[in-house]
Amino acid sequence: MLVWESGSVDIRAEEALAPHADDDIGRERNEAADWLRDRLRAGAVPSSELRREAKINGIAWRTLQRAKSKIGARSFKNGQSGWSWGMQERQLPLS
Repeated sequence: MLVWESGSVDIRAEEALAPHADDDIGRERNEAADWLRDRLRAGAVPSSELRREAKINGIAWRTLQRAKSKIGARSFKNGQSGWSWGMQERQLPLS
């Protein structure tokens, strides 16, 4: 949407109409969070598998790590097989 103001404008039209980098970063993080939430819905997944699938889906590893924090997922050592990510279990209040 373009809105005209009464004063002078300090930027060129191309700059005003260009997508904002912050908007792109926020969108990428939200998409990564949605993807990860869906991926972990059925249970924990090895982190190596998540890394591979994220790369296939165009999600950077660091973006996925930020998404993990955003959705409240956790990582844990899975015996000898390595690390996995899963959703934190909700703590029910004691009666």
